Amino acid sequence: MSDLPSLREMLENGVHFGHSASRWHPKMKPYIYGKRQNVHIINLEKTRDGLDSALKFVVEQVSHGKTVLFVGTNPQARELVKEAASKAGMPFVVQRWFGGWLTNFGVLKKNLKALGEMEKAVSEGLWTQLTKKEKLQKEEKMAKQVVFLEGVRSLNKLPDVLLIANADKENIAITEANKLGIPVVALVDTDTNPKGVDYVIPANDNSVKSLHMLLDIFAKTISEARQDYQKNLVVPVNKAEVIEPKKTKTLHKISQDGVTSEETVEAKDEPEKVITEE
Repeated sequence: MSDLPSLREMLENGVHFGHSASRWHPKMKPYIYGKRQNVHIINLEKTRDGLDSALKFVVEQVSHGKTVLFVGTNPQARELVKEAASKAGMPFVVQRWFGGWLTNFGVLKKNLKALGEMEKAVSEGLWTQLTKKEKLQKEEKMAKQVVFLEGVRSLNKLPDVLLIANADKENIAITEANKLGIPVVALVDTDTNPKGVDYVIPANDNSVKSLHMLLDIFAKTISEARQDYQKNLVVPVNKAEVIEPKKTKTLHKISQDGVTSEETVEAKDEPEKVITEE
């Protein structure tokens, strides 16, 4: 697991800055250190503790082959989330979270199948037979699907964990995960209700520097855990299923005409015999 950042490193990256005191959420009170110039300051010791718990949980999941879905649709988080997920080898959502992506997962699978069929039609040149207008409409539809579905194309089953970069903006995803019993790990700022988040990491979720540092730690940790999982992935062999090759022996047969022939039969621990045919 990657080393936890020091309090100084988190300070330098602005992780401690919360929102205006007038916009705070009362349930974040345990995570607030104080107030400076009417801006809440996050207790970085709480951040470090939350990050430590979350990383240990994620490592445990990934080391058993589980999938972590990165989610961050805020404009300032999109590229950072995409980069971190790609580094970790995990799926991601950085555009719009469509309601029902988890609770109605079959719809997402249908959309992915439809996108695959459109790409196949293009590669086989089937769209060349369409009118210019029809072709343009299909190309626009496919381009839009690629943008929204690019990060989840490898997702052939429900994710095992959600990792959210901004809990306040992803409340629909959190609600769906809660309904399905999918654990949620999230960065939570001082203006956000942490309800529904299983592993709260109190942090500045608006600063690019803060997001980059924390997401990069998750990316490196998950990548290492995946590599360890793949190295230790050994297919067990059931001794009862191992079939010993049959022992065989060759019988030499001599006919009355003096012609010699050979026949291979299963051996029964008997000395080789020469059989003379009558």
